[in-house]
Amino acid sequence: MRLSKQLLICIAGIMMIGSGSSYALHLDFNDSFWSINGNSGSDYWAVIGDAGNEADTRYDSTGYGSVGYDYAIAKYELTTQQYVAFLNDVAVSGGSLYNVNMSNSPYYKGVIRTGTSGNFSYSVRDGWENKPVVYVGFKDALRFINWLNTGNTEEGAYKFVDGVLQASYDGEGGPFRNPLAVYWLPSEDEWYKAAFYKGDGTDAGYWDYPTGSDTAPESQTPPGGDNSANYDNSPPYTYTDVGAYINSISPYGTYDQSGNVWEMTETTMYDGNYIFVRGGSFQTQNTTYLSASYHNLTTPENNVTGLRVASSYPFYPKDEVDTEVDAIPEPVTAGLLATGLIGIAIRIRKKP
Repeated sequence: MRLSKQLLICIAGIMMIGSGSSYALHLDFNDSFWSINGNSGSDYWAVIGDAGNEADTRYDSTGYGSVGYDYAIAKYELTTQQYVAFLNDVAVSGGSLYNVNMSNSPYYKGVIRTGTSGNFSYSVRDGWENKPVVYVGFKDALRFINWLNTGNTEEGAYKFVDGVLQASYDGEGGPFRNPLAVYWLPSEDEWYKAAFYKGDGTDAGYWDYPTGSDTAPESQTPPGGDNSANYDNSPPYTYTDVGAYINSISPYGTYDQSGNVWEMTETTMYDGNYIFVRGGSFQTQNTTYLSASYHNLTTPENNVTGLRVASSYPFYPKDEVDTEVDAIPEPVTAGLLATGLIGIAIRIRKKP
């Protein structure tokens, strides 16, 4: 059997064995939900390899961007059309998943809601299908991620109990993110690596900008050149379709990690009330905000912040996905317990 994701987690992760965290996958990589500009299925995703790469310590002594496993990340920011599909499935009675500013803010008007509570329906305003969705709160983003995994909003990658987001998925001090999740909101390290790491080895180094350059991108209308982005309040003065800068991609093949909208990460501070975002937006005027040297701590439910999705890799159709937990063999476990360094190999496998 082939390994699709392997995470080594600390001693708290042992509790995941009995926590009932496996599930039947709702949407797999082949679902029509994942389709932009003719790229669908596996072509929708950028595969981030070079597991165990060195961190970038140029701007912070702790470093960013080191990830110890292969994963995938969407090449594109989440679109209005994709979020509307989610709303139509789970928000017929209203609730926080829909923000009225999605329909009538000065900049963003992508979502149309009609009907009454219990019978709400959502559609995309013409021309907004592939614009990035904004006005999504952090917890609403996590609920969207859960829906991708399980078809419901309260569990999958992140656990909500009675509407309250839990600090650990198992409720017993384990990791925040379910290690068996197929989709998740990228951590800051995962986002950073996808944007800036040069690739092709574990010590390749990092670019300053997500366009594969140490020179700030030009503020141009799409498609632009090979180092262009949507920022600086220049034409078109608002959101562009995701992937519109077809020649300005990261080394791994992502679009728009500079400009268009800030992007959420899973990394939080202050009891989850603030999250780190990166990348800048169409309103950004200082190119430093587009670069590896800058991140912002914010509450993201606004007109300039969106998200992109991360995924396990390799990809398998959902009827071939089997989640398993492989405990470390007993002699090894005993030795590691003595040092406090025990871990578990969490795997998502292809069924035999």
